[in-house]
Amino acid sequence: MGWAFVWLAWIGCRGFDNTAPFLEVRGPVGPVKVMAEFTIKVHDAQTAVRRLMVTVDDDRSEIITLPKGASPHELGWVLGLASLSQGPHMVRFTAFDDALVANTAEAEISIDVDRIPPDLELHRPSLQVGQGRTGVVWVRAKGEPLEKAVIRFGDDREPMFEVNGAFRSLRGVPIRAEVGPLPFVITAEDQAGNASRIEGALTVVETAFEEGGFIKLTAKQKRKRKDKAALREMRRERDEAYAVRTLEQRWREPFLLPVKDGEFTSPFGKFRTYSDGRKDHHTGLDLSKEQGAPILAPAEGRVLLAKPQAIFGNVVILDHGHGVTTSYNHLASIGVDVGDVVKRGQTIATLGSTGQSTGPHLHWSMVVGDDAVDPGQWLQEDFSTAPFR
Repeated sequence: MGWAFVWLAWIGCRGFDNTAPFLEVRGPVGPVKVMAEFTIKVHDAQTAVRRLMVTVDDDRSEIITLPKGASPHELGWVLGLASLSQGPHMVRFTAFDDALVANTAEAEISIDVDRIPPDLELHRPSLQVGQGRTGVVWVRAKGEPLEKAVIRFGDDREPMFEVNGAFRSLRGVPIRAEVGPLPFVITAEDQAGNASRIEGALTVVETAFEEGGFIKLTAKQKRKRKDKAALREMRRERDEAYAVRTLEQRWREPFLLPVKDGEFTSPFGKFRTYSDGRKDHHTGLDLSKEQGAPILAPAEGRVLLAKPQAIFGNVVILDHGHGVTTSYNHLASIGVDVGDVVKRGQTIATLGSTGQSTGPHLHWSMVVGDDAVDPGQWLQEDFSTAPFR
């Protein structure tokens, strides 16, 4: 009698169950090439989940083995794509419960099979740059987004950064760079992992730098130039700052002039003679104004260095991301600390004449990658948005 009652009760539960099981499926985001991975959650509160079936394009079906034990079940399932054609496909999951008349739940996931390598395109008008200036290489894929891109100049290989659906590489061109083509190779992958490569060249053209100017150093300044230990420490600190490669692009438009209404007194690249006999190109841009004038951050940045240094006096160096750094030298005072994030137009220091300076001015310099470039170029050109139409 007892067993019969239990059996009748069980049949009754199954017979009166008209509630569909719970089924949730998550599939791949974006195109897939070799396999599609799914995460499945399935549960039935009334009876049990008896069967889980998957159908591809209403043609190919198979049963997915459920874990042992009572639901809820959470499992992963992988669909091999070797037999599927290029393009979209519909994957339908159906869960059956254990009622006498099975209740079902369905979930449909659309996948896009992509085995075609991306069709890469360079922005050709950007591929010319003067000595001492910032070169830029832009690449995109026609009709689809790229997942990643790497550019190689000779043995120099580095990742490109995604900007507005395209990928960009900024390259500082040395003042004494040889005129002519700088060949490069770009390897890029789409979201499905298909890879393509494209070759090009960044053409370096001659820049007409000014010549002249005599910098008279004091006896004290000449002695400081011979302090090799201080010079080595200065160079080490600056090189460490310039080597930073932050993945976040902090600027969104052309740079501001860091000295409002400042007078341009010595351009970048000018070939000058110093009273100690040294002759060299000027690796910054000099801006003159009265002592104590505010120095503004030309773009958002993070402070990498804020301290006195040999030659340069009081110094601030900012990281703007993607291998772009700027430095502010001969400052009267420093108004920021290492690690601070400063906004565009924020006062970071005051103008002065510390270090190897012959009068109140700001020596504003910029390094892109590993090379000093003309920061004045960044006042007119906007490297922050892709130029493709």
